[in-house]
Amino acid sequence: MHREAQVALSEDISQIEEAANTERAQILRQRRRLVGAHDLAVRLFYGADGQLSEAAIEWLAELGRHCFAEHPTWDLDPRAHAFNEGRRAVFLEIMHGLALDTRRLAMLSRQLKETEDE
Repeated sequence: MHREAQVALSEDISQIEEAANTERAQILRQRRRLVGAHDLAVRLFYGADGQLSEAAIEWLAELGRHCFAEHPTWDLDPRAHAFNEGRRAVFLEIMHGLALDTRRLAMLSRQLKETEDE
């Protein structure tokens, strides 16, 4: 009986190790995907000088206006409110991925407009 318990325990350990290896591989794939997405966002929005491009500033400012960046998402219709919250969540996720907050975006947008007015 003792030998059977050892074999069963060994099989359990093997199954746990296999499950852990599978989980580890999934985590690594997800990490690579996220790092790749971040790198892509940086290439899309930032110029060679490491600064946000003018096009990125304009696009993000416009997106912020449509995604409730500075305004409440509240709506009497709970579905509309949820939709508005989803829009805002996507915008905030983009901003977080770019390490950018709405105040800095507003400042950059103002600076860009001032430059265009000159």
